[in-house]
Amino acid sequence: MRATARRCPARNLRTLAEFRKRPVRQRIQRSASHIETGSPEIQVFDIWESQEALNAFAATLVPALKGLGVELSEPMVSRVHNVIEGELAKA
Repeated sequence: MRATARRCPARNLRTLAEFRKRPVRQRIQRSASHIETGSPEIQVFDIWESQEALNAFAATLVPALKGLGVELSEPMVSRVHNVIEGELAKA
């Protein structure tokens, strides 16, 4: 899922912080990065146990983000071929 963040009121940021505290079941891994250095756009990569798990999470996350004024692009979904973990992942 790729999101473009816009400026939003502080109360919306608190809402997002509360949302982040919720446990996320069936998500195996998440990483995020800025599209370009200094860009407000971020791209998020999640690995889920199943398409159904992703859909259930998106059903709560997408309305919350839209309520905060975040513009979302269409997600790219594909099957994972391989995950290689480094030494830090084992710690």
